[in-house]
Amino acid sequence: MIELNSEFIAEDLEEKTRLDVLLANETDWTRSQIKLQISAGKVLVNGKSQKAGFLIKNGDVIKISFSKDVLEINAEAENIPLDIVYEDDDFAIINKPQGM
Repeated sequence: MIELNSEFIAEDLEEKTRLDVLLANETDWTRSQIKLQISAGKVLVNGKSQKAGFLIKNGDVIKISFSKDVLEINAEAENIPLDIVYEDDDFAIINKPQGM
């Protein structure tokens, strides 16, 4: 398993692999968490910042310096009336405005 602050060389890839997929397979972080780290510039490939969909090939040098602070979300609860169409113990159907 890759540490959260490390540098490694991509090896034994049978085909080109997306950066976010490779890191999700090699760490215990989700792809969503990894995409946030990549967007924050916490991942370098061959010394350059790349997008999550960048295709990694054998020999690429990947440097990661993940940090928990990138994952912090400053969300606050709001009292928003919802149109609940159906609700039971397992799920709910909610009619909500677009973009909510």
